[in-house]
Amino acid sequence: MTGAMLAFCAALLAGMALPVSLGPAVALVALLLPPLAARAPRSIVLAAAAALLGVLHWHATLDRHRLGQAAWLADEGPHVVLGTIASLPACHESRCRFLLRAENPREGRLSVSWQDPAIRPLGGQRCVLLIRLRPHWSLMNSAGFDRETWAFSGSLLADGRVEAGGCREGRGPAAWLLRYRGSLSDRLSRAVDGPASVLLPALVTGDRRGLRPDHWRVLSGTGTAHLMAISGLHVALVAGSGLLLARVLMVTGRLRLPRSILGAGLGALLALGYATLAGWSVSTQRACLMLIAPLGACLLRRPWLPLAGLLWALTVILMLKPESAASRGLWMSFAAAGVLLAGFYGRPPQGLGQWQLLSVQGLLLIGLWPLQQALGLPFSAGFLLVNLLAVPWVSLVILPLTLVGCVLSELGVPWVLAFAGWQINWLWEALRWAEPWVQANPLSAGQLSPLVIGALAIGLLLPRTLPGWWTLPLALFVVWVSRGEPAFREPELQVFDAGQGTAVFFGHRHGTVLVDTGPGAGDGWNAGSAVIVPSLQRQGVTRLDQVVISHGDADHAGGLPGLEASALRIEELVGVSRDQRWPPCLDGRAWRWPELELRAWHPGPWLPYLGNDSSCVLTLRRMGRQILLPGDVGKLIERRLLRRWEDDLPMTDLLILGHHGSRTSSAHDWLETLRPGLAVATSGHHNRFNMPHPSVRQRLQRHRIPLLVSSECGHLQFRWRDDGLDAVSSARLQSSRAWHWHGLCPEPALPRRSP
Repeated sequence: MTGAMLAFCAALLAGMALPVSLGPAVALVALLLPPLAARAPRSIVLAAAAALLGVLHWHATLDRHRLGQAAWLADEGPHVVLGTIASLPACHESRCRFLLRAENPREGRLSVSWQDPAIRPLGGQRCVLLIRLRPHWSLMNSAGFDRETWAFSGSLLADGRVEAGGCREGRGPAAWLLRYRGSLSDRLSRAVDGPASVLLPALVTGDRRGLRPDHWRVLSGTGTAHLMAISGLHVALVAGSGLLLARVLMVTGRLRLPRSILGAGLGALLALGYATLAGWSVSTQRACLMLIAPLGACLLRRPWLPLAGLLWALTVILMLKPESAASRGLWMSFAAAGVLLAGFYGRPPQGLGQWQLLSVQGLLLIGLWPLQQALGLPFSAGFLLVNLLAVPWVSLVILPLTLVGCVLSELGVPWVLAFAGWQINWLWEALRWAEPWVQANPLSAGQLSPLVIGALAIGLLLPRTLPGWWTLPLALFVVWVSRGEPAFREPELQVFDAGQGTAVFFGHRHGTVLVDTGPGAGDGWNAGSAVIVPSLQRQGVTRLDQVVISHGDADHAGGLPGLEASALRIEELVGVSRDQRWPPCLDGRAWRWPELELRAWHPGPWLPYLGNDSSCVLTLRRMGRQILLPGDVGKLIERRLLRRWEDDLPMTDLLILGHHGSRTSSAHDWLETLRPGLAVATSGHHNRFNMPHPSVRQRLQRHRIPLLVSSECGHLQFRWRDDGLDAVSSARLQSSRAWHWHGLCPEPALPRRSP
């Protein structure tokens, strides 16, 4: 049976990961299965059948998702939808977001945004809503939040905006549970002060609506985000309290059942109740399934193997909800459990002793490092030290106090919950203090190959073999010395997919430059912390020699706060703004390296601040070629620059379109004179300004200038060779994930031209 479960999971994951169709392989297995059943051993037949089932199950799920998307998005007009609010609505200022389980005109799950509702919606309510739908669309970069993957893993078919509607109270167990979770979360928030008012609800009920971007920055930056979710460790502690309660009942003589049966039953009931209260996240499902397996074996008096229980839990989750295979949380949860089982199973317990907590954190540090690198998640040597403090503090002090305090507060004893709030506030201050140091010491792959990374992790996890525990300091030493800035053998230009805003990175062997930092939003989101920092850290970049802000509008400077709050060192910052809050980027400013020059051509020191037309216009020049970044200047400044360049105009290999492709820029004579080999527009998907404007697209077509749009192509990466741009890399074109939207970005053709 274990072989069949392994074959099912491996085949389903292969169907998800491989970009090619597995149709021929499925047909071959289906043809060979009948003769194989007559001659081969039963275990091989079961494994082959399970593998066939895994592939078919995945493709059926993918087809169902695509058909559901097509059905909801076929009509561009608004839809009248009857459904039930299936999550706790997250309301910020005047906007509420929630998940809607639609029933009419068709079934499906939608993510919905409601601006200025007359009455704040509540979880479990039944609503009739007029919704305008659009597809889920993600900023596609090498790291950062992937909204399309999030939507697919949650079986969400479309993103909607409510134009009108109303709700009433729902009925049934699911509606009652959501109302109770919401009321408990609100009571917890009111019972404590400070950061605990948003952290305690996340710890008890899985309600993370109150966590702001600065909370996520500290939690992810210190490697403690797993503590603010309902993790397997929390479920195990609740189940352990059932075993303790069983012992108390046995001592008092109230029940005469066998201790093992009573403890297993109570532990399972408490764990299932806690998971239900917490909303059944993926990590909670894994923990409950892995707990039910040994507890059930205990009740049935059957032997149980931990690794088989881990595989059984994965099989059940993928069978019931195969979309969860796209979730990073699923693989982090199962990988952490697998690392601990591989590291401790079969080892004598007396060999661990007082170093057990250090051993656990060391195993997770090295064992999860390759997966963290593959998923583009931040990782640091400081995670080990921070978790040595935070894990026992949360698991042994804060969580028990909180759970006991929730019960006692219902009985009129609030001081226990208040004390838990003080504890979590103290922990939060410690995490805030440690976060800058932890982020300043990241563990990136550096110059190590993935094979070396995997060998270090596997060597640490092999039980009862020569490497054993002494590989931990060796692995940390090798990882530490492998750090270092990436070596750009040739100049490299990267255009981030930052939404309706500009962020361009230029790296070469002598330094790194960032031009603009992307947009920022009023709710605390900004492209600096969400896009630029994780993407650069994944590449091993820890320092920016120059940061240039073309002008102070939010679509160019909105990401600067996130950049400054990160561990990236900014050596020099210049820019243009109305209040002159940065050293100015003025005409004539230049940075020179061997064979390279970055120069500002506008604005002059005599020019008053003119908004977009005060943008700092930059050129990167090399061996008779240039890359041009004009900010948001309009046609008047374009004509002025052309007059200045009349006798000195290198060949333009790449032009970043002014003002994101607005019709106020990129005039006919500008394009006719520059004749760029390629143009890039940094604009957001379905932006309200309709950029790049159709008239600009027409002008580019008339001049036969290829156009790439960041929202259509995702993160763009170019190498700048002596003979022009080469090796165009589009994150959306390169994505092998079947649930990503493809086909909008054209295959770029880069002409080879002589200067």
